[in-house]
Amino acid sequence: MSAAGGPTADTRWQRLLRALRVDRSPSARAKPWVRIEIGPSVGGWVLRLAIGLIACGCAALTVSGAFWWVLTGLAVALVIIRPQGMAPAMLALALGLTLVLSGGDPWRWQSFALLLGVHLLVVLGATNGDLSWRGRLELAVLLPALRRLLVMQAVAQLLAVVMAWLSSQAVRSGGLAVLGGVGLAVLAWALLSRLAQTLRG
Repeated sequence: MSAAGGPTADTRWQRLLRALRVDRSPSARAKPWVRIEIGPSVGGWVLRLAIGLIACGCAALTVSGAFWWVLTGLAVALVIIRPQGMAPAMLALALGLTLVLSGGDPWRWQSFALLLGVHLLVVLGATNGDLSWRGRLELAVLLPALRRLLVMQAVAQLLAVVMAWLSSQAVRSGGLAVLGGVGLAVLAWALLSRLAQTLRG
């Protein structure tokens, strides 16, 4: 009798366990829904779109010719895909050197605009970090980074003004002007790389 009733009892017991959902291991049980409230934020795709537009704007200040635009387009695409890597800083350095080596009026507005643009590009890329396209970034995280950018830009723009003044005065040696521009680009690279490491950390 017990042998015949054993499977029936076990089956009923198993059905009861399934109904109560206590027959699953803790890892297999359904997790409760969790809702996280965040403050004002911006979507990850919006941030990446802004990074791409800024990169294109910086490129428009220095790049000319179909071949160089193709290379720049590939670099901008890499920046959008991996804004947290070294791609933004490398693109900023390449554009800066291109503008410096092209010569021209030291007081041209493109120089000062590019200095701001590449700085903003690197800051946004570092702030984006590993944020996915569908993620969201709180403005409380973004605003402090932008405030630091304004402080560093004040110093960088002042250095750019000094370099432009030296280039337009009696010190008109083309080699010296290029050397000074390269020095400024290296200094900007060091500052931006340090900033990127700080934001990622």
